[in-house]
Amino acid sequence: MAVQISPANPLKVRSLEKWKRVFQDELDMQEGEQFLVLKTSISGWWYAINKKQEDGLIPYMYLEIVSDYVDYTTITQHEFRHIEQTVLNWDIYNVCRLVFQDQKSSTQEQNTLLHALRNLYIMCQKQEARYEFLSKGGLDRLHAILLKTYDIAIRTFCLRAMILLAPSIEARRFPAQSNLTEGILNVMNEYMDMPSFVCICTDSLSNVAFQNERQRMMASQTNAVEMLLYAMDRHSTIFKVQLQASRSLANMASDPKIQRQIDDKGVQTLLNSLNNVFGAQAVSSSLQQQHRRDESAIAKGGQSGAAKADVNQNAMFDQTKGQFGQQMLSIISNIIQDPRKAQGFGRLGGWQCLKTIQDSIGVWDETVRATIVGMLNLMSQNPAIARCFFENHYEGFNMLFDMCLEAEPYSLYFYQIFAIITFIICKTDKQQIPPVVIHAMERKQLARLMNDALQQSDNERLMDTVPTICALTVRTKDPQVQQYIFDSMVPMHLLKIIGSQQGAPNDQFLMYSLITIYGLSDDPQRADPFIQNGAIECIAGGS
Repeated sequence: MAVQISPANPLKVRSLEKWKRVFQDELDMQEGEQFLVLKTSISGWWYAINKKQEDGLIPYMYLEIVSDYVDYTTITQHEFRHIEQTVLNWDIYNVCRLVFQDQKSSTQEQNTLLHALRNLYIMCQKQEARYEFLSKGGLDRLHAILLKTYDIAIRTFCLRAMILLAPSIEARRFPAQSNLTEGILNVMNEYMDMPSFVCICTDSLSNVAFQNERQRMMASQTNAVEMLLYAMDRHSTIFKVQLQASRSLANMASDPKIQRQIDDKGVQTLLNSLNNVFGAQAVSSSLQQQHRRDESAIAKGGQSGAAKADVNQNAMFDQTKGQFGQQMLSIISNIIQDPRKAQGFGRLGGWQCLKTIQDSIGVWDETVRATIVGMLNLMSQNPAIARCFFENHYEGFNMLFDMCLEAEPYSLYFYQIFAIITFIICKTDKQQIPPVVIHAMERKQLARLMNDALQQSDNERLMDTVPTICALTVRTKDPQVQQYIFDSMVPMHLLKIIGSQQGAPNDQFLMYSLITIYGLSDDPQRADPFIQNGAIECIAGGS
């Protein structure tokens, strides 16, 4: 029979934040410092010992459980068989009997249940054990235990077992009938001040609440969104909470009912979380930490100066941060399909946040960069949403040009962003096109970008965007914007391409180029330069 946490059976934990003791019976904690917990208490203060052999009380709300007695997720198959034979010495039928029997509140009964759940977690690594437990209604039984007990260790193992079992193939055959999400949220609310337990709860929501359509439907009827956003706001400085909560929200956000539950306050929470992880302060902190690690490695003779410089440039490179960025962008992409929420996104600083993500992590993570492009492309296709780019003094439109100007002219990324700019102009009202194009010409080097695009003769789709913008602009009949187009020398560049030996790359390019030249030729002062540059010969040859 298992014993409770004690000097003979300690629990290994790690501090999430720095803590300065107030009373003599407490211990100071440094961020990342490890302790062995010798005794737990419902008061929220755990008796522990540090590496200096100093003992005292530490607050559990700032702790992360490093390993639950044994890290069963990383053991080898040989070690697993050894544990199963020498440590457990139980079979799955015995475990099921103990888990399903009525439990009393006595210490002995609680210890028996805890030991059974630990054994269950190990045994259910195997398919036959999962089948046996789930066929008896295992998920519903774990949910019942979760609600009835007040022991945090038992609740932790219930949640870990759910995380393991819910996504399995066997769970699809024997799904839970009760609302698992509601039970997890009730427990999460009780321990909201404990980041490590909140992480386990949010992880279980990701795996449990969406195992089948019925669970997803029931999840949309709970306050899961409110609780997850509250957890992100409450623990804004703890990345693990942000990562797990964003994963749960990303799984939910495709449901229209869930999307409606995320209001402006929720959008602000998401943007604040992104800024905390990818903002200038976070990048500076990452660089400083990397610099300290490099100096330590150099002092030990394990790293050269050249390697140090290379590593420092990629201090933000972190697979989990890339995963977090992709999850958060996926959530926002689903939310801003509503024009009203797209306006709120821009008003609350969403454009600057996207630029921050691109500058800090999008430069090396192709998945994050592709998610940003997909999100912007989706917004550009809807005229009601595309107008949001022009709000707040063209903030979103300016961001696109900044991203385009920073991209390599011959890269796929340049083409994708410039194509989005073209889509937005195409979706703009006719009366609004002149001020938009004039702004882009004066402030954001639109003429330079169009000429750069025309240089890429091997990318017809990119080249097609230039005469499209010019033709749409010229057809507005606005004298000022027509003069801007003419002065940009882009029409002359179009003429040169049409009159070249290869000619226009396709009919669309030729048609829009001719519309542009025809529209600009209404003014005699512009007609003469066109004629002198061979417009008549080019048109005759092109036709």
